[in-house]
Amino acid sequence: MQLLWVHGSADTADSFYHQTRRFPGSDAINLPGHPAGNGKPSGSAEEYAEWLRGYIAGKGYKDVVLSGHSLGGGIVLTYALKYPDEVKAVIPLGSGPYFHIDPEQQDNLHRAALGDKAAFDVWMSQQAPRDGLPTDVAERDLKDRIEMGPAVIHHDLDCCYRYNIADRLHDIQVPVLAVAASGDPYCPPADSQRLADNIPNAKTVVVDGPTHWLMIDRAEAVNKAIEEFLATL
Repeated sequence: MQLLWVHGSADTADSFYHQTRRFPGSDAINLPGHPAGNGKPSGSAEEYAEWLRGYIAGKGYKDVVLSGHSLGGGIVLTYALKYPDEVKAVIPLGSGPYFHIDPEQQDNLHRAALGDKAAFDVWMSQQAPRDGLPTDVAERDLKDRIEMGPAVIHHDLDCCYRYNIADRLHDIQVPVLAVAASGDPYCPPADSQRLADNIPNAKTVVVDGPTHWLMIDRAEAVNKAIEEFLATL
């Protein structure tokens, strides 16, 4: 069984630091354009899923379990819809059948990406090393996010805006574990629960905490839930 981790908007493989250490042999990938210089970001969750399929084929992975955070969750669920015979199970983290995108935030990111200094300064003020990661990893993560800039997160959030598989959830036949944080400001547990309520072989685990980056901030609880799920496959 091969476990892969797919990061979310404007993130990188570093966001799964705690998971790659808990699950030796698992693979945390960098999507195209994440970080800067690594190709160009894809235009939708569907296109990212196609890129992921090529990556998996190139590695020769079999019995694949895909886990994705936020947009990454949308990508792995899309993969399960398109290629059910090529995936053993999926584990969306802080994700759901659609995303709640703030139009004002998107507008500010767009202006920052186009060079508006005030908007860019606001975006820069929001960048900081993430607690819960070793110092060197947190510094690399911050450097990558700054190099990607507001254009990449604007692009990825646009992918999130167009993503909606709510009317296709019943078509997902592989086992699904949806993990949510109780106080996630971007993907409330109700969104993860909707996955469990509409996918035939799915369940939800809610970990305590006001965080979207639950795989970092609540790593132990998330890893335990994943470990127990994998044992059932």
